[in-house]
Amino acid sequence: MVEQEKTTSQQLLKKATDEGKVSPPFLKLKGTKRKHTVKFISDRVIKGAEYGTGKEIEQVEYTFEEDEIKKKYCVRIRDENGELYYFVQRMAEYQKGEILTLEYKPIKGTFKGFIDVNRPGEETETSPTSTDVKEEDIPVIEEDKEINVDEIPF
Repeated sequence: MVEQEKTTSQQLLKKATDEGKVSPPFLKLKGTKRKHTVKFISDRVIKGAEYGTGKEIEQVEYTFEEDEIKKKYCVRIRDENGELYYFVQRMAEYQKGEILTLEYKPIKGTFKGFIDVNRPGEETETSPTSTDVKEEDIPVIEEDKEINVDEIPF
């Protein structure tokens, strides 16, 4: 397969993103039917707004690189039971710089789903239960203030 030459717009977007002159787009996973192969760039704790209520909550903002473009993905830190959210648990298994596949998978018998995280070629042995992922867990696009991990109580 012959790689196509990047357009001027694509080159400008990459350069501006690399230099911090463009907010990274959010990685859209829900509703897609393909695996996203990404490079894990960074993660940090931020204050964000809860989907649906607007209530301020702590979130982890992940930065991934997909097709040479940096993208953000935010998730809540705790689930509705106050336990560490499954996506954060899964991401703790990986190091910055690793290549991962992210894929939205529906939970059978429900209208809900989860994001499956693996190294390329690996399969997840278990998936979250239907109570682990709720519609309000969809990440919210906001300007967020970074906070220190030590400030998060468990």
